[in-house]
Amino acid sequence: MKLSMLVIASVLTGAVGLIMGATAVYRWLTEGDKVVCVANEFSFGCSTTLGWVLSSSAAVVLAIAVCVWERFHDH
Repeated sequence: MKLSMLVIASVLTGAVGLIMGATAVYRWLTEGDKVVCVANEFSFGCSTTLGWVLSSSAAVVLAIAVCVWERFHDH
């Protein structure tokens, strides 16, 4: 059975998001919510552990939604 590239990309995105989210949740529970800022010639910005948790959770939810849509919509 042939899988579409969209489903494969969604599954990979979900897996990476799940790994990132689990790591971020672990760090958030053990270290607390810390603000990390970066300022160099390539990038500038701040992030928090909770921000990583929310971002990776959103990526997982989006990947699941795409997989469900691809599976059940009419071709």
